[in-house]
Amino acid sequence: MPLLDTTSLAATLDAVNEAMFLDQPVPKADRAAVARWIAGRQGEQRSYRGMPAPTPEDFRSRPRLFTGERLSSGASTGHVLGEEACRALIQLGVRTKSIDDALDRAQAWLRGPQHPRDMLEGTYRHRFQSTRRSVGLSDLAQAAVPR
Repeated sequence: MPLLDTTSLAATLDAVNEAMFLDQPVPKADRAAVARWIAGRQGEQRSYRGMPAPTPEDFRSRPRLFTGERLSSGASTGHVLGEEACRALIQLGVRTKSIDDALDRAQAWLRGPQHPRDMLEGTYRHRFQSTRRSVGLSDLAQAAVPR
């Protein structure tokens, strides 16, 4: 199964997650192509806080995460897939200046001030917690590069 699906960030992340979960070797060229595409989505239309943006298809289809949860709103689609995309970039282990810069920018935006509503109001609370848990992603960047 090819990893890169340029019509869907969610489908691409699913393929990456499946390969990592099943400990399947991913050729270096495939990792590089996926990482460049994901990093290139940073700041695109409907990007959440500067993270890689889902595609229009992702917003139309309300995708499920690799773990089975359905993304129920446009806000959760942008936020959760953006964070998952950052995690995938780290797991893919492709270290180039443009990819490292994209991760640095996304992590800086995540660490930036949050809107008070995001911290306090009902449906936003879980997204705030998710953001705070993922802020440590940069620590993972030093992890071993996958096969």
